[in-house]
Order: sequence, then C-alpha cells, then structure tokens
Amino acid sequence: PMLLPKRPPRRTFGEKHWNEPLAWNRKAKAAGVRARVFCASMGDVFEDHPTCDAERMKLWALIRATPNLMWLLLTKRPENLMPSLDSALSRAREATGASEPGYH
Repeated sequence: PMLLPKRPPRRTFGEKHWNEPLAWNRKAKAAGVRARVFCASMGDVFEDHPTCDAERMKLWALIRATPNLMWLLLTKRPENLMPSLDSALSRAREATGASEPGYH
C-alpha cells in the first residue's frame, strides 16, 4: 500500500498575536466606536481539524473580552458554523459569512 507523506503539525499564532485585539479594543473604547476585526484571514475558524478546537476556545474567550470590536468570521464551511459557535457568544457582537464555491 502507498503511504501518504506525514503532514507537518499545524502552525498557530503565539500570545503576542492573541493579545493584539485587546489593544484594539481599548483604542475603540477610547474613541467611542466599535472597530471591525476580520478574523482568521489565513485560515478558517470553522474548519473541522483537531488543532482548531483549542484555538476556537481561545477565540471565543477573546471575543467575549473585547466588547468594542465587531468580529467578522468568514468560512468556506457553513455546515460547521452552528455546531462550532460557542453558545455564550452574543449574536450582536459577531458577523458570520460563507463563501460560495465556484461563484465568481
């Protein structure tokens, strides 16, 4: 049988990256605005991958900790949207969208 090559471990961002939205939240609060954050521009929050589970939990906590940010969560996997959303998230503080494969 043919063996597939071993895939390298998934890379994730470090604490410095995860702390940036906290600073954006403080700036938005001081300005009296809700800033928009396009989340996971290099990935898909709703991907069904073991690494994503822990990262999603960190993301839900970060969204709850940043009330002055409007989080834009886009996905190519809308079928994973509802099972993945943390029930504690406020629907008014996030916007979700999905891309349509093959649509130009």
